[in-house]
Amino acid sequence: MRGFEYLSPQTIPEALQLLSSHRERARILAGGTDLLVQMRSREVNPQYVIDLKRVRELQGLRHSPDGGLSIHALTRIADLCPVDALRGAFSILREAAQTIGSMQIRNRATVGGNICRAAPSADLVPALLVLEARLRVRSADQERWISLGEFFRGPGRTVLEPHELLAEIRVPPPPPGGA
Repeated sequence: MRGFEYLSPQTIPEALQLLSSHRERARILAGGTDLLVQMRSREVNPQYVIDLKRVRELQGLRHSPDGGLSIHALTRIADLCPVDALRGAFSILREAAQTIGSMQIRNRATVGGNICRAAPSADLVPALLVLEARLRVRSADQERWISLGEFFRGPGRTVLEPHELLAEIRVPPPPPGGA
């Protein structure tokens, strides 16, 4: 593994400023289950690693007043697994999360990482597609919402620009009778 500079922002604006400054030379570290493997195998060699784990506003999930679900990108896969976390129409996410790797992997891997890796084998993506999830993508100067289906360009490729990050996954409320 080649040397790199480790950066640890505490806020979204700070993380976005680092991404804007370093662009293609940087990689985001969320759970690290994929990036560290890629770096060890020299598949990627970033000059900067931007670790987002201290950015609290990118963590957690909540049910919205309209009956939908908001999942922040750094929410760990393990946080989707408890029975009381996701019920009704959203239980499909819990079931998908429980199939991902081992408990150790689920405790490190993030929902955003599972999506942004754009692996054809991403376990959460089919469930999120069925639930018609939309993604909130942010950069230093703009925010945009993208349907999950439009996010992928192919295996390992997304519409994310080097200065952008996935901030949130929003799942709309289920249709009447769908919960």
